[in-house]
Amino acid sequence: WDRFAQHGRPTPHLNPTSRTLNSLLHAYSLHMKDVSNPNHRSGGPMHYKKKEELARRAQRHFKQLQKQYQESSNIECLPDAITYTTMMDVWSRVGSVQATHEAEALLKELKEQADSTTTTSSGTNQRPNAYSYTVLMSSWSRCAVRDESAPRRVEELLEEMIQDPTITLGSRPFTAALLCYSKSPTLTGKAVKALNTLKRIKELAKQQSSDQLKPNLQCYHAALECCAKTNDADLRQHTVALKIAFAILQSMKLDGIEPTNVTYSKLFKAVEVLLPAGAERNKVAVAAWQQAKQAAVADVVVVKAFQKAADVQVVLAQMPELADRNGYVDYSSIPLSWRKNVVGR
Repeated sequence: WDRFAQHGRPTPHLNPTSRTLNSLLHAYSLHMKDVSNPNHRSGGPMHYKKKEELARRAQRHFKQLQKQYQESSNIECLPDAITYTTMMDVWSRVGSVQATHEAEALLKELKEQADSTTTTSSGTNQRPNAYSYTVLMSSWSRCAVRDESAPRRVEELLEEMIQDPTITLGSRPFTAALLCYSKSPTLTGKAVKALNTLKRIKELAKQQSSDQLKPNLQCYHAALECCAKTNDADLRQHTVALKIAFAILQSMKLDGIEPTNVTYSKLFKAVEVLLPAGAERNKVAVAAWQQAKQAAVADVVVVKAFQKAADVQVVLAQMPELADRNGYVDYSSIPLSWRKNVVGR
């Protein structure tokens, strides 16, 4: 980028454009995603400070292009919605509250730019889109454990996006919102909120006759995550959350979405945390196990989740062919008929 910009000074037509910057910012975003992977050669998640340094370096390039536009009035140098959204995504991957506020400032700036008469007349893509809101909600999700205001702000962003007639809605922003709700350590009534969010998506999809807006597998999984992470002090709400989790599973099936091994592992997690150990939990866990087995998605992930949700003897009684005389389960012996529908098995 620096060489390109220096080379373009005596030759204006070689100056970087917004498309050039979009590619560079995308590379920053991918790099920050890679180094957040514990298996990356960096040896583990990058420290917030190091990520912030990368984000600020990316933002300097962003500011350079803004300055270039102001000096040249070349519309190709004007950062567009893709530029702003990708820069927001870079900040989002830092994972801190401060970085999320940086992303918030960028969305505000993009909206102000879209409302200005000088840029809207250019015909360029200047308005925030559904992905812009998804990125910002994902940023709040990443810092939800450190800022109790995250769910409320995400709800505001979701409503703002829905009310904008220029935005084509999809299920991804709702999935991002559900993930934020699930991660909040202070939010109560998560399962009910998840259920209401799914109902809202379906209502909007029906109103707009949009298949793209209907809840997909990821959206349902995020809703199940809300159920499994219910933290209400009132234990009666745990029972409500478990009922909602099974209702979500049924809704998936009615919508023609086949539950996967991940679906059932999340369902087992809900059973594990929402019911105390005992006969009732064992009964519910066995019912979920039989459904997973019937759906042929009972692989090692599901078996291990079942083991956590039910007593040892109950689990062994459901899979005697996998246990040795000491009661240890041999995962390599899981019959193909139990797991034949697992994708990428």
